[in-house]
Amino acid sequence: MPSSHHRRKHKHVQPPPNRRDQGKSKGNAAGVMAFIGGVAGLAISYFAAQESLVWIATGTVAGTLAGFLLGRQLDRSSSGNS
Repeated sequence: MPSSHHRRKHKHVQPPPNRRDQGKSKGNAAGVMAFIGGVAGLAISYFAAQESLVWIATGTVAGTLAGFLLGRQLDRSSSGNS
């Protein structure tokens, strides 16, 4: 008859970490919003400037900067840090 004091104790198995969060990359909204802002700035400045390359470039840079800043703010708000 086996004695209980000679048996090994049961090990408690820890569940694996949640895998949903591992696949998501962080800091993604800034790049996407910068691209969208750049395309929007290009389109608006193209139609407003009547094919003046200086104003098209200025509008594209301004749209990219605005999109980047908006995306960075979205990244900060979604991560919970202000």
